[in-house]
Amino acid sequence: MDGRFNVLMTDIGTRARAAAAELAFASSERKATALIAAADAVTRRRQEILDANTLDLDAGAQKGLSPAMLDRLRLDENRMRGIVDALRQIAEQKDPVGRILAKWDRPNGLHIQRVATPLGVVGVIYESRPNVTADAGALCLKSGNAVILRGGSDCFETSEAIHSCMLDGLKSANLPAAAIQFIPTRDREMVTAMLTATDYIDVIVPRGGKGLVGLVQREARVPVFAHLEGICHVYADRDADLGKARRVTLNAKTRRTGVCGSAECLLIDWQFYTKHGGVLIEDLIKAGVEVRTEGELLKIPGTRKAAPDDFGREFLDMIIAARLVDGVDEAIAHIRKYGSSHTEAILTENDATAERFFQQLDSAILMRNASTQFAAADQLQVSGHRQRDDQSLSSEGQPDRRRADFGHQPSALTRQLFRHQGKMDLIRPDFRWRTRLRQHLPQGRVHLQPRCLGQDCPADVGPRHADPAAIGQSAFQTLQQKERQPHLAPRQIVRAGPGIADPPPAPQIAQDRGDF
Repeated sequence: MDGRFNVLMTDIGTRARAAAAELAFASSERKATALIAAADAVTRRRQEILDANTLDLDAGAQKGLSPAMLDRLRLDENRMRGIVDALRQIAEQKDPVGRILAKWDRPNGLHIQRVATPLGVVGVIYESRPNVTADAGALCLKSGNAVILRGGSDCFETSEAIHSCMLDGLKSANLPAAAIQFIPTRDREMVTAMLTATDYIDVIVPRGGKGLVGLVQREARVPVFAHLEGICHVYADRDADLGKARRVTLNAKTRRTGVCGSAECLLIDWQFYTKHGGVLIEDLIKAGVEVRTEGELLKIPGTRKAAPDDFGREFLDMIIAARLVDGVDEAIAHIRKYGSSHTEAILTENDATAERFFQQLDSAILMRNASTQFAAADQLQVSGHRQRDDQSLSSEGQPDRRRADFGHQPSALTRQLFRHQGKMDLIRPDFRWRTRLRQHLPQGRVHLQPRCLGQDCPADVGPRHADPAAIGQSAFQTLQQKERQPHLAPRQIVRAGPGIADPPPAPQIAQDRGDF
């Protein structure tokens, strides 16, 4: 690697380290002020950003980028509003730094707290989505982390213009400009420099296609928060409402084909097909979607024969694979084999079938009668408000962090805070306490903290070797439940339709609100 890139990385990394040290203790008010000022700067300099985006689009067209890639790159007034809204909404979120995640007392007098603290310096490598410049900068700033941004060459001009607005925000709040840095070169040698900068970067987050993510995972010496593919499925069950199924299927594929929530495979129950024919596929073809399928579905005019690797492929284009299945269990088996554990939707009016779909699949987001396009961050809503906790750089699909979206909450680590009164003779009696406990609970081994029977037990403390006869069946079941909690990853379940509390009257269709 060219020595000048090492020099550049050392300079950027050193300044990022210094900025991270200051950000770790920056007040919530200063961080919010910086983000609001950045949003104002984006609004004020909107035309400058759009002009830069035009340069990137022209260069992309000359390079022969696909329509889907150009769509990812393109900014318009609506998407500019989306960037501004995202900055303001992140500014309004609660500060995750310093949150007490759990606390408990030890019998020897220690008071322990688990407290959220920043990661340090985050490196983000992304391709042709210029909004990541604002999103990543805002999320890292909110969580007290410095960030080094390496945008793709396709969106270089646009990202640089947006980064300039982020610097305006930092300046207005008197925060270090090095808190959000942008790599000032298109040269790919800087990617290698970032991946090996173990002295300066604490974690790398790649945001792009499978090729980029694979490269980062292979070559990085810095820890990586990676995401894989968004191979999303829509399953039309035998009990699906035809009107809902048509609207949801069309929206799930065609609203935006270049996002990770775009449906890539349509599974149709044989009984639905027997009753309604190929109407879902015909709708897609009329909308300009290329449908790759097999067997009976090839009889529908306009379809193409699917290649073996079309099932389990992320097209990110006006292409979808389709297959007939015999019931929900066969649909589940297909998704388990070909899916990426990102987002799946079931179209059905049968509550039992929907619940089986939810229980048997381990995907990050599961939908009922709702478009997979709701996987976009600001499409998910709670009580009518946008759920900005989902503003994230996702890592869905990675087996060990399938639901570890890199939003402002997961951007913080935890640490243990031990407090004691200074009476060191309280340490050893812990062993005598355990002996006395066994005298009163004669059967089997028990957990060393009887307080874990109460509601204030930390989630990561469980019975492990507790004996139900010793502590009572009810308490034992409570401990078992608490022990399982650390091994469960949260996921989004979106339900819509009859039989669900407060169902909307119509299927849920994602709207283009400027999200990416």
